[in-house]
Amino acid sequence: MSGFYDIAVSSIDGTADLLSALRGKVTLAVNVASQCGLTPQYRGLEELQRELAPEGFEVNGPQRHAVYHFLTSAASGIPGDISWNFEKFLIGRDGQVLKRYPPETKPRDNGLLQDIAGAL
Repeated sequence: MSGFYDIAVSSIDGTADLLSALRGKVTLAVNVASQCGLTPQYRGLEELQRELAPEGFEVNGPQRHAVYHFLTSAASGIPGDISWNFEKFLIGRDGQVLKRYPPETKPRDNGLLQDIAGAL
């Protein structure tokens, strides 16, 4: 399987090849939802994005987007369906999944921040 940054994804405004522009960067991919008990994490995620870097698909099931297929595949080293909204994946500069975090992991979680720092 090729790397995360090789997956074809269009941005919300229709711009093609969204992920390739991130190649060589560390990326935190987060499955989000606008209305669930974990939605308050948006604020922390937005703060984290503003501080560290400047970016809706079907997550599980037969129409799973290629991004989620990659993140949850056996080849990623951390396989399995997305458990719930706000599950997080840290992707290294090489486009491979470094770590997967459960939905309850907050954007300012010490372990998450240490892992991001280590990947940078």
